[in-house]
Formats: sequence, C-alpha cells, structure tokens
Amino acid sequence: MILLVFTFMIQYIVTASLHDAARIAQLTYLKETDSLTRLFNKNKYNEMVSMYYPYVDNITVIFWDLNNLKIINDTYGHQAGDWAIQTTGRALAALESEQSIAFRYGGDEFVFLTVEGSGVDEKLIRMKLEELCHDSPMKEKLEISIGKIVASWREPEDMDTYLDRADEAMYQEKKQYYEQNHIERRR
Repeated sequence: MILLVFTFMIQYIVTASLHDAARIAQLTYLKETDSLTRLFNKNKYNEMVSMYYPYVDNITVIFWDLNNLKIINDTYGHQAGDWAIQTTGRALAALESEQSIAFRYGGDEFVFLTVEGSGVDEKLIRMKLEELCHDSPMKEKLEISIGKIVASWREPEDMDTYLDRADEAMYQEKKQYYEQNHIERRR
C-alpha cells in the first residue's frame, strides 16, 4: 500500500514538474518573441546585447525601417500595415543563421545583428522582400531603408552607440528615398 501511494506521489510530482517546465518555456517564448513577426523582440535584443555580444570581436549592426507604413495604414488599413511588418519579418528571418539574428525593435523598425564575416548583404534582403511581396494587398511596392555599420568591440563605444550610428545611416537613406519619391518625410 505504501508503495502504491509513493508511486502516485512520484507520478504527480513528475507530471507537475513537466507541466511547470512547459509553462515556463511558453512564458519565456512570449517574453522574448514578437507576436506579429515571430522574431525576437526588444527584450531579447537587450538580453543578447548585454550577455552575448560583449564577447564578440566584430559585429555588423543593420537597422531596417519600413518606408511609408503610416501611408499604408491610412490607405489600406491596419491589416495591410500588419502584413507589411510580417512580410519584412519573414524576409529578415530568411537570412538568420547561427551567427545572424533579427529582432523587431519596435513598430516598423528591425535590427539585425551579425558576427562579422557571416556575409549578410542588404541586397539579399531587398530581393527577398520583393519576392515575398507578389501577393501584396496593395499596389505600392514595399520599401525599406537600411543603415549598416561594422563595429569592433575594441573600439571605445558601446552597443547603444553602434545602434545609434546604424539608425542615423538608415535615416540618411530614408531621407533620400523621400526626396526621390517626393513624399513628405515623417519620422
């Protein structure tokens, strides 16, 4: 009888532990992942920057931003805007590897971190985005602006500075895009 009670107690403890482990994994996923794009979110970016990237010698920081998301939302509705964000996320996810990772930084902004030498090319992301846009719910072409810097941890700057430099390079490209297309610039 004692053995039977003991067996049920062990079975209960094992089942409860497995359930708790599954719940912790689910909560961790929700904490680190953007629900719209399924990319890592800004929480995970901050964790990776503080825990992993300080030990990397050279890193490329690429800042991506959708052009005209407000116009897309105003013209076609927020479902089309969500589609544009999801499509951009899928294009970035297609380039991820062991040494390259994409994050939805916020709104229509994305950050891509890659260990130098892993060969991510902005042209590839533009081609992938064009490929994914064939079934677009809108007639306008989905456009992105990109800012890219190659950084070395041996330089006396921190990751926030690198991100700011990539962000500024992206806004320079965005400014050119708006000027070439005669669109009022909205940051």
